[in-house]
Amino acid sequence: MNDAVKEVQIRAGILHRRVQSGDQTALKRFRRPAGPTRCGAHINLWYRTRAHAAEVWRQRGGYLLAFRRQFLIVDRFYIETLGLDPDDAAWRALGFDWTRPDAGDGACIAARRKLYSALVALMPREMLP
Repeated sequence: MNDAVKEVQIRAGILHRRVQSGDQTALKRFRRPAGPTRCGAHINLWYRTRAHAAEVWRQRGGYLLAFRRQFLIVDRFYIETLGLDPDDAAWRALGFDWTRPDAGDGACIAARRKLYSALVALMPREMLP
């Protein structure tokens, strides 16, 4: 296996364990669910700043996510395509906003951990460390 790929797998494993343990730094670093290519067929609203995305999201509803340094508003069908339940109580605990800067309270940490764990569980075995 390529050394660079192995390095990424090891770092992802470490980050995953830190997120599962509730490490605040790791939770802040993991601000976005990874979007598989199968989600590419969805039409989403993309924004450069969280402020602009949040303003539109408050008017339109949906789920506010982040990808790298961008923010996107998606519908329930995108969340289903990710493999997550759009009606999961964890989304309500986050206020349907994965990017919440104030998500440091216990309920938000547990909600993000639950959703993140569900995403990791859906990853192909060869991508796991």
